[in-house]
Amino acid sequence: MVDKGYDAAEFIEALQEMKVVPHVAQNKSGRASAVPDAISNSEAYAISQQKRKLIEQGFGWGKFIGPI
Repeated sequence: MVDKGYDAAEFIEALQEMKVVPHVAQNKSGRASAVPDAISNSEAYAISQQKRKLIEQGFGWGKFIGPI
């Protein structure tokens, strides 16, 4: 996913300071994610990630086959 770059401690902390729950994709390739376990283990986070995949598939189709 493109937005794995948002899984950075500074970005997550800034969101939490603004009282925003960080539903960013976790980047676990070779390191620990900055998304707290309390958030990543929640049902809302799981649903958010499922919906993200559906949206990304639509954009992928639009770029590859469609007129985007």
